[in-house]
Amino acid sequence: MASLKQNVARLLEVRGLSETELGARIGKTSAELRQWLEEPPKRKETVVKKIASELLVPDFFLFADTPLLPATSIADFRLSTPALRPYQRDTLKAIDLAKSIQADPLVRAVFKPEKRLSKLLPASLGPKKAAAQFRELINLTDDVQVAFDEPRQLYSHVRRCVEQFEAFVFQFSFSTNDGVGFAVSGENTFDAIVVNTLDQNYPRRLFTLAHEIYHCVLNETGVSDPAVLKNNVERQCNTFAVELLSPASLVSNAAKRTITSSNFEITELRSFSKIVKLSLYASVLRLVETGHYSQSAIAAWHAFVKSTGNPDFKKSGGGGKNRQPEWKYKLSKYGSRLAEVYRPAIAAGLIDDLDFFRLSGIKPKYQAEYLNNASSASLEDSVDEPDA
Repeated sequence: MASLKQNVARLLEVRGLSETELGARIGKTSAELRQWLEEPPKRKETVVKKIASELLVPDFFLFADTPLLPATSIADFRLSTPALRPYQRDTLKAIDLAKSIQADPLVRAVFKPEKRLSKLLPASLGPKKAAAQFRELINLTDDVQVAFDEPRQLYSHVRRCVEQFEAFVFQFSFSTNDGVGFAVSGENTFDAIVVNTLDQNYPRRLFTLAHEIYHCVLNETGVSDPAVLKNNVERQCNTFAVELLSPASLVSNAAKRTITSSNFEITELRSFSKIVKLSLYASVLRLVETGHYSQSAIAAWHAFVKSTGNPDFKKSGGGGKNRQPEWKYKLSKYGSRLAEVYRPAIAAGLIDDLDFFRLSGIKPKYQAEYLNNASSASLEDSVDEPDA
C-alpha cells in the first residue's frame, strides 16, 4: 500500500512541483513538510486539505493505492531552452482542463486528423507563408479586417475560425508570471489553446491567440509570452502572428491613412492601431519593421510608457453592472467548439450533466443555456467585456 509520503512525491512529480515549492504554498519549510510526511500527526486534516488543494486532487488521492494522473506541467517557451517548470494552481487547473478534454474518448471519436492546423499548414511552409495561407483559409482579407469596428470583434472572429480546425480555444485568468497563453498540441486529438485574460486587452489577446496557433502548427506544447523571445520556436510564432494580423499590404494602406511622420506620435499611432487591430506596442514594432517609423520610435514609445503608463494593459473594471446572461460568460470562457462536441453527446446519453461538470467545471444549472445557444451566438455574444 502506498504511503502518504509516496503519494505526495508522485503527485509533486505530476504537477512539476518541488517539496520546497509545495511547502511554501502551504506555509511550511521543505524540512517541516518532509518531517510532517514522515510522521503525520493523528489530527492532520487541515494540512491534508491544503496539500490536496495545491496538488488539485481530492483528499482521498493522498491515501489511494495508485493515485495515477498524467503529468500536468508543460514546457515554458519563455526559456532559452524550453523545459518543464512549476506553475501556480490556477494555471495548473487550466492545463488540466485542456488536457482532460483533449484526451476524452468522446472528443477523439469526432476528431478529423486531416483538418488539424499542422496538416493544413505544414511546418515546411515557414511562418510567413503559413500566415498568408491561413488568412486565405479563413477568408480574412484586408477589407474584412478593416471592416471590424473593434479588436474584440476580430478576436472573436479569428477564434471561431480556429475552432473549426480541430482546436478548442479557451479563455482563463491566471498569473501572468505563468505566461499570457499556452498551447497543448497532440497528433491524435484536438489541439487546445488557452489565452490568459488577466490584464490582457483584446489586441493583446488577439496576438497571443495568433502566436499559439503556430504552436499548434509546429506541434509544440508549452507556455508563451509573445514579448519574451529567447528561442527559435517563439520567434517563428511571433513572425506568424505578425504576418497573420498585419500583412504588409494592410500596414501600408493603414499607414497612408494615419501616419504623417516617421517619428512616434501617440494620436496617429492610436488611429493606425484602430484600423489594423494590433496593440499599440505591436503597431510601433510593425511600423518600424515596414519602414513607416524610424528605429527611434521604439525608444520614444518606451519613454511614453514610462511617463504615462502602458495603455496596452487592460485595467480592471468595476464589474456587476449590466451583467450579461451567464451563458455568454461561459461562451467567452469555453468557446463554441466545446459545445459543438458535447451537446450531441449529452443529447445521446453518452455523458450526463455531472460528467460534463467534472470535465469542464460548468455547473449543471448553466449547461443547457450554454450548449444550446453557442451554435447560434453572435461574435459579440462571446465577448466578456468591452475593449479596454
